[in-house]
Amino acid sequence: MITIKYEGDSIDKLFSRVDTTVQRLNRHVNTIVKESSIPIKEEIERTIPVSEIMKHPNEGHAKNDVVVSNVRTSDNGYTKSVDVGFNKTEWRMWFLEFGTVKGIVGRHYVEKAMISQQHKVLEIQAKRLQEVLLSRGL
Repeated sequence: MITIKYEGDSIDKLFSRVDTTVQRLNRHVNTIVKESSIPIKEEIERTIPVSEIMKHPNEGHAKNDVVVSNVRTSDNGYTKSVDVGFNKTEWRMWFLEFGTVKGIVGRHYVEKAMISQQHKVLEIQAKRLQEVLLSRGL
């Protein structure tokens, strides 16, 4: 719960303070969203298998190809998100993640990383948002 102190200031000053707080939060949200995706990236890098034989040496190991995308904003402007996944090795990792009709069973490395790190992601987001609010004196 957020408490805004109303110490005899005019209502205009109060609304101005709320507006500047919202603007400051909006400026920091992209950074917070991107920063909070790091635990998922690290978990994927930690759990992804590494083969000794490199069939595609020009692409490298998938473990070294985990990336976080830039922040995207939804059409309504309220939802921000990033993608965590693979860049050059995406076409190969698709088969490991989801499987194939020819018998490769999906192992869901990315999905498992997202589920196992969800609490850390939310913890980072809450902590960083709280820091921004505290810096505004709220």
